[in-house]
Amino acid sequence: PLYAGLLIAFGVKLAIFPLHTWLPDAHGEASAPVSMILAGVLLKMGGYGLIRLNMGLLPDAHVYLAPILAILGIVNIIYGAFTSFGQTNMKRRLAYSSVSHMGFVLLGLASFTDLGVSGAMLQMLSHGLIAATLFFLAGVTYDRTHTLALDEMGGIGQVMPKVFALFTAAAMASLALPGMSGFASELSVFVGMTSSDAYSSTFRTVTVFLAAVGLILTPIYLLSMLRQIFYNTG
Repeated sequence: PLYAGLLIAFGVKLAIFPLHTWLPDAHGEASAPVSMILAGVLLKMGGYGLIRLNMGLLPDAHVYLAPILAILGIVNIIYGAFTSFGQTNMKRRLAYSSVSHMGFVLLGLASFTDLGVSGAMLQMLSHGLIAATLFFLAGVTYDRTHTLALDEMGGIGQVMPKVFALFTAAAMASLALPGMSGFASELSVFVGMTSSDAYSSTFRTVTVFLAAVGLILTPIYLLSMLRQIFYNTG
């Protein structure tokens, strides 16, 4: 019961499905600096709590409940990616992107391998920097356009070339382009999960396959967002 209580408490902070509903609303209403702190620092407190308290203080309970963490992680990754794709508000799309990326943290913590946990830690660190950058650039774009609606934008890459370049670089890092920190962390989580002795090979295969589906969806919603904002295709 203590483990479950802590999981719910930190789950709200980490935006684990179905406790995530506050996050898009908070990002949608908050100013850019608040969004940067929320995505870059506060969200990671939930992951830190899971590592220090749930895994550190209650390792026996973690053994039994880790598969649930893995399943929640998969749900987060896929649900977050699909829901992000359906958002027309730029900051809400980035918020659901955060929900999706936090699924990899859960997956790493559930893997019972040093590499998986290290991947989860790196994912929190790199996502903190990447998400803060994206929300900063979203704020800069809003200051110039006075709208967050993606369908009202288009073609502003010509008038804001520097923001366009930075936004593209941050989006590439977020979608785990090889050579960037997002790739290193997600690869560590994948390898940690596949090399784990705690689960059957069927469970590991299905888990990694479904997580990979989320990995494919991430470029779709991020690159379509860049297209809508910076190109003339609306």
